[in-house]
Amino acid sequence: MTDSPLLDATTAAERTSLAWQRTGLAMVVTGALLVHTQVGAGALRPLSGVVLVAAGVVAAALVAPLRYRTVLRRVDAQRSPLGGAAVVGACLVVCAATVTTAITLLVG
Repeated sequence: MTDSPLLDATTAAERTSLAWQRTGLAMVVTGALLVHTQVGAGALRPLSGVVLVAAGVVAAALVAPLRYRTVLRRVDAQRSPLGGAAVVGACLVVCAATVTTAITLLVG
């Protein structure tokens, strides 16, 4: 597609970072909506929204820049950008969101 391998590495890293930022933002917004709609409905429900907001902030503020640097290094070294730690991190973020949503739906 392009002649420059550096450009390919940069765009791959940028796409990965933007995906993590979008995921984090979606989690923050969903968590904030849960907190807003469930305030006063019991102690557990707002807590699940707060957990989702916290997971979203971690995804957007910590994981996105970390993945940007990791993908850039791995692509520059001509290795797959998908490492073992990336899979574990993605699974933890998705599990946190799933558990939080399940708690909110099952309790109410």
